[in-house]
Amino acid sequence: MSQATALSTNALRPFVVDKLNQWKLQLYVKGVRCGHCVYKIEKALDQEPGVLGYQIESGGHNLSISVDQIDRFPKIISCLDGLGFEAIPMRQDDFSIREDAEVKRSLKQLAVAGVCSGNIMLFSAAIYLGAPVSFQNFFNMLSFVLAIPVIFYSADPIWRGVLRAFRSKKFNLDLPIGLAVSFGFVLSVYSLLAGLESIYFDSISVVIFIILCSRTLLDQYVKGIYQKNIAQCIPGVYQARVLIQGEEKFISPEEVELESTVKVLRSEACPVDGVLISEKAILDVSVLTGESDPIILKKGDKIFAGSKVCAEDCLVQVKNTSSQTRIGKLVEASLKSIEHGREESFRYISFFTLFVVLVSGLSFVSLYFLFGASVAFQRSFAIIIVACPCAVSFGLPLIRMLSGKLCLKNGLLVKNPQILSQFSDIKNICFDKTGTLTESFVEINVDDFNNFTKRQRSLILSLELSMDHPISNGFKIFEKGSYETFDVVHFKYNPSKGIEGIVDSEFVEILSTEENSEEGSKDKHLSVYIDHKLIGTIRALSSVKKTTKGLVEYLNRHGKKISLLSGDNKKQVNNLWELIPQEAKGSVLSQATPEEKESFVAQLDKSIMVGDGVNDISALQRADIGITMPGALENNLAVSDISLLRGDLSLIEYIYRIAKRVKETEIQLLVFTSCYNLLCIGLSILGFISPVAAAILMPISSIFVLSIVMFKLRRV
Repeated sequence: MSQATALSTNALRPFVVDKLNQWKLQLYVKGVRCGHCVYKIEKALDQEPGVLGYQIESGGHNLSISVDQIDRFPKIISCLDGLGFEAIPMRQDDFSIREDAEVKRSLKQLAVAGVCSGNIMLFSAAIYLGAPVSFQNFFNMLSFVLAIPVIFYSADPIWRGVLRAFRSKKFNLDLPIGLAVSFGFVLSVYSLLAGLESIYFDSISVVIFIILCSRTLLDQYVKGIYQKNIAQCIPGVYQARVLIQGEEKFISPEEVELESTVKVLRSEACPVDGVLISEKAILDVSVLTGESDPIILKKGDKIFAGSKVCAEDCLVQVKNTSSQTRIGKLVEASLKSIEHGREESFRYISFFTLFVVLVSGLSFVSLYFLFGASVAFQRSFAIIIVACPCAVSFGLPLIRMLSGKLCLKNGLLVKNPQILSQFSDIKNICFDKTGTLTESFVEINVDDFNNFTKRQRSLILSLELSMDHPISNGFKIFEKGSYETFDVVHFKYNPSKGIEGIVDSEFVEILSTEENSEEGSKDKHLSVYIDHKLIGTIRALSSVKKTTKGLVEYLNRHGKKISLLSGDNKKQVNNLWELIPQEAKGSVLSQATPEEKESFVAQLDKSIMVGDGVNDISALQRADIGITMPGALENNLAVSDISLLRGDLSLIEYIYRIAKRVKETEIQLLVFTSCYNLLCIGLSILGFISPVAAAILMPISSIFVLSIVMFKLRRV
């Protein structure tokens, strides 16, 4: 290791945190202007050896990096510097201070540009109105003096962008503007010294002011749109019930203070990661693990956000909130691609910027010989300003982000919203049966239940309704009957076995077992014991989900081919296959192994696979788009493109609707941007658009693009 590297590493040590053999560093990144900048940073970090993970927040300014060795940080900072970004090591508490300082600096630059350009325009107006020659020379000299701080101080963000373009050897949005400003300033200084008329200090200063003004406003607006609230993305979490001096107060989960106490009622999801204060709690953690059977936690055990309380209320001491929770980190990782868009928009920007530079250069040469330097500069400068593809630089990423958030709001976690534009082209959709199109043991056999006496039925209901669980919820259909219910004392849940408790002075046990039916399926049998004596059994049957029929009808109307891939026997599968209309039927596989499912999906041209994420992993990965049902979120995100956060099959219909809207919005955005730019380029060449008018049109076009996207994706 070189001395320079050693010194750099030692200088970074106060800012580095060593956690579980991972070195973590927070950086404040200056010079990030748009999604293109974020994409360049992401691409560079993906290629750096030893980078274990990174997270970009606050519009790209807050960068958190984890590496395997501390001496990798100097090289990473050097890499970012090579891209034109200044990376400053920071402690977490210093980020808001640094960000406030950057905002104040931007406002100062904007204020200087506004004051100076306003005075320059006054001098120009006097010249245009026929001021004496001596005054014209004096006013031109004053304009030159006032233009210097505008160009060398206020336009600093533009020059940083130009520097990044040269360092990375790639076109960006600032390069053509910087070149045009430089050329115009040099030409104006030469004309001032030579006594010529080609002086453009007014146009250059006003254009810089308008560009800075529009960027500031648009940056704040888009940043407000992009601001995410991870807590609202956690399934079942909407608010937190915090105990303050013994009183319950409802606040948003991200506002909960660490080490405070949160109360979680039965059937509610825990809004935070923490430690259980109550003596015990029975929790459904299927959203994280996929395990349908509840677990029992004791006082002092860790409890994670998203865990659903099945029995008695419990108290939790807060350790992590919002994006720092276990499930919050999963959601935030999946939102990474949503936040910053994808490569195709940035490739479009590079090619279009190159096209604009070439058109502007050719126009200047042609117009120079036809009309002279003054007209040539004015029109070529207008071309560069008006045709700048700023709209696409955040338009396409904004579509990705809004569609992803809209899906999340409705119970769909989309790992990469780019796949939504592929849905309309896929005709084949394959379904697993058990757990996907059918429920998992929730239909209680009514005849079996009615075989018990009325008192026995009351005892069974009282015990089952003391818990929130798929099987217990199956008994809710009997609540409307004339059954008396009793309080349950000493309620106990035995994982994988059943529940027990004292009900109206009688000891009641309900134990569950799985048995093979005559058709070969596995039914769950509930054995009921009263005072340790077996009274009878109740079958809990697997039934077709209520939303299956509606989804099948929707897919049939839209010309999709439905295939059924199941490990169950032929009779079971055929009973479900009969629900699918003949014209929508694809293929059916019964008693299929995971390998056979994968082989079938691989033979399809384009396909979607919908499964439970357990024995369908290989088929989900083989399909063009994999969709998993609710379960182990950590595993599902690894093998699928979309995870359903609730078992409502109508969500798949919703995916198709929003995918159609996304594709329509993308096409409208690209058509508008292309037509607008080509029209404005033509009008600029003909002299109908001046540089000042071009600078005004540029933010207007961006606002129009924002309006299109927001209007189309406000709801689906």
